[in-house]
Amino acid sequence: MTIDELVNFAGNLPDEVTIEDKSLMEQVLPIAELEPEEKNMVFKMIDTFLT
Repeated sequence: MTIDELVNFAGNLPDEVTIEDKSLMEQVLPIAELEPEEKNMVFKMIDTFLT
């Protein structure tokens, strides 16, 4: 995508995302406040549990 395509966007906008499980979101939001190293560790643990 070129800068001209971004500035003069003529494509379809992405669908709006609605989070239906508010309790899950409340549990995930504090992860954003962690230090980058701790945040990476949390995401690695989640990936491990899911696979």
